[in-house]
Amino acid sequence: MSPIHIDLTPDKMEARLTISVTGDNFPTREAIQDLLQQAGVILGVDDQTLDTILKQGKPVENRIVARGKPAVSSTDTKIIWYVSHHGNQASDIDANQRIDYKSREEFEFVKKGSELASLLPPENAAWGKTVTGEPASPLPPNLDKILGENLEISPDGLSLLATKDGYVLWRGERISVNDIFTFDGDVDFHTGNIRFNGSIQINGDVKSGFRVEATGDIHIKGSVDAATIYSSEGDIVITQGVLGKQRAKLLAEGSIYCGFIQDASVVARRDVTVQGYVINSQISAGGKVHLTGNPALIRGGEVFAEDGIEADEVGAERVIPTRIGLTNAELREATQEQDALRDQLELFRKEFNLIDKKIDFLRLLQQRVGNLTPAKQKELKDALVKKVEYEQRITQLTDEIRARFEKAREFHPQKLIRVHQHLYRGVTITIGNQAADAANNLKNVNIYLKNNAIHIEPAQNGEDENES
Repeated sequence: MSPIHIDLTPDKMEARLTISVTGDNFPTREAIQDLLQQAGVILGVDDQTLDTILKQGKPVENRIVARGKPAVSSTDTKIIWYVSHHGNQASDIDANQRIDYKSREEFEFVKKGSELASLLPPENAAWGKTVTGEPASPLPPNLDKILGENLEISPDGLSLLATKDGYVLWRGERISVNDIFTFDGDVDFHTGNIRFNGSIQINGDVKSGFRVEATGDIHIKGSVDAATIYSSEGDIVITQGVLGKQRAKLLAEGSIYCGFIQDASVVARRDVTVQGYVINSQISAGGKVHLTGNPALIRGGEVFAEDGIEADEVGAERVIPTRIGLTNAELREATQEQDALRDQLELFRKEFNLIDKKIDFLRLLQQRVGNLTPAKQKELKDALVKKVEYEQRITQLTDEIRARFEKAREFHPQKLIRVHQHLYRGVTITIGNQAADAANNLKNVNIYLKNNAIHIEPAQNGEDENES
């Protein structure tokens, strides 16, 4: 390091001089002023202190030779939020004075560097200036009070930034960003609905009337009553099972695994695996429906899959309306692509609203401060460009959604329905546009479509090792 140098404090409110030489090497006033100029110091130089240093001619360390003009502190500030914040977590009272106890937990995914909140100064704030001539914020350290894990305050003190990718979570009065969420206990009136942009584990039950929604996997270690469980990108695992009371809904972009399913509606992009029975339920799988364990039976309701169905028993000795079948993969794919485009459209609309909000904040900040810093000017310019990009993408996605449903084509299945033990009479079987009823009780059969007709045939020897 040079024996003569100027250092600025992080907030640029002070310039400090260090001289470690004496005698003929001691700097002149002109040399010190050149160093100050090189460091960008244009305000608040303390000429009296410089005179004293030059007169004494002795080494100094971190001597303050310039001071900025401090801002007049004010508490009349406003926090502008770009994510759902603590105040939105409590139950809201609607127009009829009814409290919605269900809408309480909601989580958002943010990327490293994302702004979670900004401080807007009051209209009568007295801004100061740094020694380099930049505006000095009069804001009190409000953001410090809510600063939790994996967050930092921007150098200008105006923004709260994420330091890693993760999910926004409140813990008491502090906000944090974490990459996983585990929920202990039941989802009920004490917790409200849960929405989470990531994977989630619930170490209890999900009670009737509530909703758990996540982008990643959902693992429920208990049971599910008449509730809605939705994973937009992952799997759903329910260790015990579903007692749906004809109101439960399970929807997953991946696969669904359950102990049992009763009185529920289940839709999975991939497989549905059940370790017990399926009773009076509607199941649709983009992959295979596979029942294991004892009893591995389907009784009542409808079970449809694209890649095949496998169970021990289907129907009942005393005829109970039961339908099984293989569905149109192309039509399902077109529908799901359409749903995915709608999700993208919703995301772009959300981003568009955030950009709009950011632009409004920066323009209001410019009105109150006078001139934005170069960094904030760049933020405003970039935000205006992004707004145009989002407008164009929203229009494009809207057009794609309108055209996507035309992808459905004729059904040509090559898959199999396998019943290892009992296929009872009265069960309706649908494959493509063909349907047939089982006229008699049958054992150990394969069901498939050939020459545009449904065939029910005994399984070949060796196909089922459990058959006696």
